[in-house]
Amino acid sequence: MAHVFCLVGPMACGKSEVYNLCKDYFSPTKSITTRPIRETEDGNEYYFVDNDTFLKMLNNNEIIEYRKKELNNKIIYYGTPFKSIDVNSDNNYLKPLDETGVMALKKYLGEENVTAIYLECDKRIRMKRAKNREPNIDMNLLLKRFNDDKNTVETFKNHCDLVFKNESKEDLQYIVNFIKNISSNQDL
Repeated sequence: MAHVFCLVGPMACGKSEVYNLCKDYFSPTKSITTRPIRETEDGNEYYFVDNDTFLKMLNNNEIIEYRKKELNNKIIYYGTPFKSIDVNSDNNYLKPLDETGVMALKKYLGEENVTAIYLECDKRIRMKRAKNREPNIDMNLLLKRFNDDKNTVETFKNHCDLVFKNESKEDLQYIVNFIKNISSNQDL
């Protein structure tokens, strides 16, 4: 059966960076989102759709898990389409997710087929990363997201299988090397 390694952590902890550095070592999978493409993206990171298309897919039971967020006073969605994971294969997948997504995948695939990897990072470093990534982000929204993460994602850390600090280039390199190694050997 397929195995999914989930990258979990608060906003701007480095999930996307770790994912982008490791994704070629895993079977391809792509999430769906209604958020705009970031300046640092080329459009291949997600299936980018509008809210109506996403909600239609959700109503047609085409999405395993999803989450709803607010970005610059707009509602956006992220999700994992069923077609993105071949459950009958022996493929390993890597996905950045939140705690709700991890729990939904564990319910769908079985706990033994999902490994949650938590990336922790000091909030000052995360704040700087978030501002660099989205220079025009509304500060009230950013502070709300950080507070929401403190009450949800950060409390999920104790339910994860692995925890890594991701605050420096050395931390990042260690995480990337570790994840590349587990891509071919899921006996942790």
